[in-house]
Amino acid sequence: MTDGTGNVLHAVMGRSVDGGKTSTDTEGDNCLLFYTYVCDELDAANAYTYEIPSYTVENVLAATVPAADIQGTWNIASTGSPFGWINWADNKTFNAWTDLTSACTTVKDWWAFGDPSTDEATAKLDATIANAAQTTVVLNADGTFAIKDALNAFADGAFTAKEYSGTYTYEGGYIKFSTEVTISCASVTLSGTEFYVVVPEGSEDGEGANDDFVKGGLWIGATKDDKTETAAIHFAK
Repeated sequence: MTDGTGNVLHAVMGRSVDGGKTSTDTEGDNCLLFYTYVCDELDAANAYTYEIPSYTVENVLAATVPAADIQGTWNIASTGSPFGWINWADNKTFNAWTDLTSACTTVKDWWAFGDPSTDEATAKLDATIANAAQTTVVLNADGTFAIKDALNAFADGAFTAKEYSGTYTYEGGYIKFSTEVTISCASVTLSGTEFYVVVPEGSEDGEGANDDFVKGGLWIGATKDDKTETAAIHFAK
């Protein structure tokens, strides 16, 4: 294990030994015994240098998308990977499902709606699938916006929507709203005043979605907590 400068912090050596042997055993199971120690320094000939890659939002930012292409009325895509997490390292969407129903069903098992064995989780899953189409993002050419987050708050078997309006600016792939907004879809929630447009590629993981499913429409993303990934929702005009 090394630190960011390439200095070795820990080194591990291993050897084969007989494990599980007692005074009455005649044989023991073969196993590996590891020694871990801190190394203050290594000579240059034996030093191992590891350069930590630098990944930023720019790795997935659709910086060249013109303002005209993001304008219009958008709904959460019901097909073509409706939401996902985009790794800044390889520009891939993880678990890029092909439709909203399979995506929501999958993340239910990830506790996206609470304990998946409860009736409440099933009710929230069903309501999410039914109501997602009511979420709208309207970006007007005059710089005004109107957003309806249909999946904003869930209680007693139903969602309560929330609406936002104001002005926005757009430059180099970045969207900045005049007021804080929230856009929700299953286990992905975008909130704040600054989002960005991304162009994800197909995933080799998940349920087999490829580039044809994730390209097109409008992907709006935001940095996910302190992770090197983008949480994104896929919109169709």
